[in-house]
Amino acid sequence: MLYSRRVQGVLTPPQYSSLFSKLSFFMVLLSTLPVSGWSQAPTLAQSFQPNTIGPGSTSILTFVINNATQNGAEQIQFQDNLPSGVLLADVLLLSNGCEGTVTAIPGGNSISLSDGRLSANSSCSISVSVTGSGDGVYTNTTSALSSSAGISSASTADLTITLGRPGISMSVTPSTVAPLQRSSLEILIDNTANMADVTSLSFSLNLPENIEFAAPKNLSTTCLPAAFSLTPLSASGGVLSVTGYELDAASTCVFSIDIKAENPGMFSLRTTDLQAIIAFGQQVNCGFAAAEMTATPAFMTKSFQSNPVSPGTTVDVNYTLANRDRSSTISNISFSDDFDAALSGLSIQSVSSGDCGGSASGTTALNFSGGSLAPGATCSFTITLDVPLSASPGVYASTTSAVNYELGGTPTVASSASDQLFIEAVPILSMAYSEPVVKPGDQFDLTFTITNTDPLNDLTEIAFTDDFSQILPAVWQGISINTSNCGAGSQATISPQAIPPTLNFSDGFVSAGSSCSFTVQLEIPDATSANGTPAAGTWSNTSSKVSGTLNGSTIEGTDATDAFSVNVAPNLTIFSDQKQYDPGATASLTYQLTHSENALGAASNIGFTHDFSSLFSNASISSITDVDCGAVIGTTGTSLLTFSGGNLTEGSTCSFEVTLSVPLSQTTGTFQNETSTIAADVLGMSTISAPTTLELVVPSIK
Repeated sequence: MLYSRRVQGVLTPPQYSSLFSKLSFFMVLLSTLPVSGWSQAPTLAQSFQPNTIGPGSTSILTFVINNATQNGAEQIQFQDNLPSGVLLADVLLLSNGCEGTVTAIPGGNSISLSDGRLSANSSCSISVSVTGSGDGVYTNTTSALSSSAGISSASTADLTITLGRPGISMSVTPSTVAPLQRSSLEILIDNTANMADVTSLSFSLNLPENIEFAAPKNLSTTCLPAAFSLTPLSASGGVLSVTGYELDAASTCVFSIDIKAENPGMFSLRTTDLQAIIAFGQQVNCGFAAAEMTATPAFMTKSFQSNPVSPGTTVDVNYTLANRDRSSTISNISFSDDFDAALSGLSIQSVSSGDCGGSASGTTALNFSGGSLAPGATCSFTITLDVPLSASPGVYASTTSAVNYELGGTPTVASSASDQLFIEAVPILSMAYSEPVVKPGDQFDLTFTITNTDPLNDLTEIAFTDDFSQILPAVWQGISINTSNCGAGSQATISPQAIPPTLNFSDGFVSAGSSCSFTVQLEIPDATSANGTPAAGTWSNTSSKVSGTLNGSTIEGTDATDAFSVNVAPNLTIFSDQKQYDPGATASLTYQLTHSENALGAASNIGFTHDFSSLFSNASISSITDVDCGAVIGTTGTSLLTFSGGNLTEGSTCSFEVTLSVPLSQTTGTFQNETSTIAADVLGMSTISAPTTLELVVPSIK
């Protein structure tokens, strides 16, 4: 039946003599017809992106449903049986913005929507990933789209799979792990079906949230970079970047890197589309690759905090425990961890207290007992291990015992936790300040030492950075750098005005089993400089990790940390009761000394002077109040204020008042002068702080 509702009665056209009358009758007839009878149902369109791929690559099939009417539509449904040779990918990347239910099975050949809904004048989309390996053009045709608003025609789109382009695929092994355990991510470029070489292979992979590169990354490839590509392969900031590789005809190559999940969950990983230049210099899109990784919840995770490490160094291992029960307390947690079984000679140096309760002890094996966790709580603790100097380079698996505990009083056993310790002859970077404590005006050195722990191979292309903004509160005036000890072509540059001010060291060289050092000369400004008094306190500085090339491979080593302390005298501030004083008036001045809460110790023998004769001719001190920090205050003549013998603890202040007479003969104007520097003894060291400026105004007579 053509119409969805019955037309009541029959309209019989009379014998109209005019064309206008006939048209009027026809319009009346149209008005009796239902809207659904005139292509007012939502429409369906589809597309593949990209629409041409290499064998084994993935494309996104997107369906768009458009409702251009003033009425909403319900019970939207369609069926799509993919053409033979095209399948749903193992990683579906399914997205449904049309409500209802989408049925699509990984590896299957059909997609369907049922009970979809769409409001008036709107559209929605459904997308899913597909793949195939056979050469050809595949035409995909859906069923008609039906809904409460009627039926619209089927949609059609073509996917081309060509053997003239390489394919790309990705896998994660193992694909199911506990949080913080590493998996190997492999990306395969397959050109076996192509009888021509391909060049300029490029793609990238942005890791999803909660997935990160493991340390070490173990980044490697069997692919060949083009000669012109300066940085063909990199992995940093959660992005794997591949640029400018080549692949011979009828061959494959692999990129691999280790990843780990920070937290439980299921994660989809997807590359960008693989770009390549094929025969006749044509640049083409070859499709993308996708994979899934699942991190299952674990009662306890174990993680070595530094990887890789060198023989003879230390490494921290962290244990994190989680009570996923929201109502019951966990008590009597116990487990052991035999480090000597993982690596002979690996032993415990120290154990942090953590927040898991219980006790931890041992020398070559950790024994933990008596821990507890409130409902829904987590806790962690860290131990420091000594890596034996005799350790051979390699990968050492370290696994705890099973974990025993009581959940609400019921004995329970959880799985063991494990991680891998990587021992490599990695470069070691260290830094050391020549003076642990400095004062304004002091010069001192920051020495960097790079050690090549590999006894057989030279370390080349050494590089690292050091962000000096970490120590900017203690500024410097002069810097000179000589890096010749670390290779004839090495260089270190720094611009204190840069944001952030960063030391950049590059092109270093250290021969096998040797070390080198270079020094940055620093100077703390004295208290009379334009920079003023440097901030008191202790300033810690941490570099980036040092990197280099060892035996043809890029390797990453340790970072470096050291600290120095700035020792300064208390700070002086002068407040006046008003800004302007007529000739003959008296000025009430409050002197306040403040010793920073970050000071290295109490200040004693605090002293300074203030000569008012350089402020006003014939100025005279009328009176001085007592001071509450044990000092002796006096005058020399009528205009020189002297302060000596003061004492202040960290974070404390003291003050006193001085009354100054402005001479009757004083001319008008703005007058300034400075006190002497403020001197004091702190931690047995004589130190100073900047002088303070006093400004007074004698106004003109109106």
